[in-house]
Amino acid sequence: MKRLLSAPLVHFLLAGGLLLAFVTFLDRDRTPARPDSSDRRIRVDAASLRQFVQMKTGIDDEDRFDASYAELDAAARREWIDRFVREEALVREARRLGLDRGDDLIRRRLVQQVEFVALGVVESELEFGTNELEETYLARREDYRIPAALSFSHVFVRAAQAGEDESARARAAELLGDLNGEGVDAVSALGRGDRFLYNRNYVERSFEEVESHFGDEMADALGALEPHPSRWRGPFRSPHGFHLVLLTGSEASRLPRVDEIRDILHEDWKREIRDAALDRAVDEIVAGYDIEVDDPS
Repeated sequence: MKRLLSAPLVHFLLAGGLLLAFVTFLDRDRTPARPDSSDRRIRVDAASLRQFVQMKTGIDDEDRFDASYAELDAAARREWIDRFVREEALVREARRLGLDRGDDLIRRRLVQQVEFVALGVVESELEFGTNELEETYLARREDYRIPAALSFSHVFVRAAQAGEDESARARAAELLGDLNGEGVDAVSALGRGDRFLYNRNYVERSFEEVESHFGDEMADALGALEPHPSRWRGPFRSPHGFHLVLLTGSEASRLPRVDEIRDILHEDWKREIRDAALDRAVDEIVAGYDIEVDDPS
């Protein structure tokens, strides 16, 4: 971590913090400042232009950005230079007029700018090797657990009023005999039974979704069944009525293999390192200030 929090990064963030403090100080006096001669000069160097283009395009991947940036022809570079100069001139004019003083949006943008460059420095230091992959997987594998999933079709029989459970169950049992006796498949079963509030077919749906549609009791019953490609089973009770189910697939919850989630692990690892580095660097800035809180509460 010490390598990530190298002196240039901390110094840059310190400069950003001082800039914000300076903006706050200027809030005391809203009289537009009179620019000096140096403020009237806009210098566009290669590094500034490159940073400006990367910020505007939002391409974080350095290799991809380098390839894209190298392909810019003279006309494209001139257009980017014009945009840089125009924006810089407008920003300076806004500051000359005092428009940045006390403006929360401008203050947030200043913070974002400092963070953007800081994270660019950290990004260049990140190396995700085999050791980091394995350590991240072992530490967080439960976070990536693939939930249990069910695939099934069902025919619904409504119990229209309280006290009609027995008649509805009897009708469902008779319908179950017809479905299995006639060898009805999921498609042909669409015209059978009553209209259901949700879906008639569920493909690789999570156990939690099945619970939310059919209730705990029926979800548990389906989770205990072995799939069968042509056998309808039931009736199963739900808060809505009774269901005849053709369960064609059941996948238990499992931990994914490392190769299945390598890219996800990489991105999560980078985000954690970036966030930790930025927090530490900002803490260094804040530690340099004396904090006074006037609110007695």
